Order: sequence, then C-alpha cells, then structure tokens
Amino acid sequence: MKPFVIQDKDRIAGLHKGLGIIESFNESNPRMTIAEVARENEITRSAARRHLLTLAELGYIETDGKHYWLGTKVLNFANAYLTSSRLPRVITPFLQRITMKIGETAQASVLENNEVVYIAKNSPAKIINAGWDVGCRMNPFLVAPGLVFLANMPEDSYQQLLAEYQPQPFTPSTLTNKKEINQFVQTIRDNGYSITNQQYELGVIGAAVPLRDRKGNLIGAISITAPSSRMSSDELKNKGIPALLDCAQIIREII
Repeated sequence: MKPFVIQDKDRIAGLHKGLGIIESFNESNPRMTIAEVARENEITRSAARRHLLTLAELGYIETDGKHYWLGTKVLNFANAYLTSSRLPRVITPFLQRITMKIGETAQASVLENNEVVYIAKNSPAKIINAGWDVGCRMNPFLVAPGLVFLANMPEDSYQQLLAEYQPQPFTPSTLTNKKEINQFVQTIRDNGYSITNQQYELGVIGAAVPLRDRKGNLIGAISITAPSSRMSSDELKNKGIPALLDCAQIIREII
C-alpha cells in the first residue's frame, strides 16, 4: 500500500507532531524527558513541552514531572482498529483453528508503507511461544509473511526495495547476500508460500501464505511462528502450509 500524501495546505501540523510524539515512545525509549522527546522528534524543547502537556491532559501521556511515558489510553487506538476493521474479526477464528490443528502461534499481517504489520494473533497455551505481538512492525525481508508480500509485488516495486535494503546478520542464518535473497524470493513466488528458519531470531521458524479476496487481490498474509525446538521446517511444510492454505481459501470466499 502506497503512503497517503496530501498537500501542505490540508495538513494539520500540530496533529502530525502530536501523533509523532506518541509513536516516538518504544522499547528503546519507554520513558523520556522533554529534551529527549524534542531530539527524537526534531522539534524545539518548547514545542515538545506543550505537546507533552496537552497529551498528558488528554490522558495519552503520563508524567512524574520530569519523565514522560505512554498512558493506557493509547490502547484505545488499537482497540478502535481491531473493533472497527473487518479483516481481523474475520481472520481470528481461522487463526484459532490453525493453532488447534498445529499447536503453534498463528498470525495475520498486512503490508503498510513497506513494513509487515501484525493485525491478529492466536497462541497455544504453552509456556514458550513464538511470534510477534499485534501492532508489531517488521522488515519484510526478515519474516515469512514479509517475504510472501515481496514475492507477490510487481517486479519493479520489489526490485526497488531489494536495491534499498541493507541486510544485517541478525542470526547466522540471516540471508545477507542480495543474490541469494532474490533467489529465495523467486522460489517463494514459484511455490506460493514461504518458510523461514531463524532468519531474524535464533530458535524461531515461520511459514506464511498469501491472503487474497474474491477478486484475487492480495490483502494480507497468514502465518505460523514456532520454536525450532518444537517444530522443524519439514513439519511446517508438511503440516503448517496445508493448514494455512486451507484457511486462506475459505477466507477468500467470504471476504
């Protein structure tokens, strides 16, 4: 999906900056001072202070007078999406079905601004589970659903992303050679599914298939993520892929 861009005259700069401040809080920056928020968002300390105080008044930010952090009211945004969007509601029962059959985490994701965004998840009742939380964003070259998206892109769009991609060796199994990455994506395109083995995280494997609507348009991907200690790549191929394809076909008929 291409970014939605408007003209400057139609843009509310204050809203843009306020939401940017909310998004700047993350795992690396869970609590920040006014100066840190200003630096992260490239605004003045005075502007950062006013935005933080306003967000605190609205309940989206909490503070002890020096540090600021996200308030629980921010969860209203996620809840609004999950309750108003049809796709997560339709997919969730099928993710539950996959988990019951395979015994591992099933997820659904979409591609937004060239990032994989997880929109639904179902995990088994086990002590150790793999997978990423709803709302998590990932580089498409590093996870099974992302590679499915790349394999189903127009060739020119995919090649542009590949040219811009700067591989990093997150694990010894991470593909960093662009020629090998390209061959891998082409194989996924031919097979119609992707399987990754510790591509981003040690001990984690994954499989994904494309999710299409009745007209054949790509609308997302459904995937399985599992610890490699419990499931092998061959098991994912022989058990996981058929389960994903069956659910993807049923979902296609009702979306």
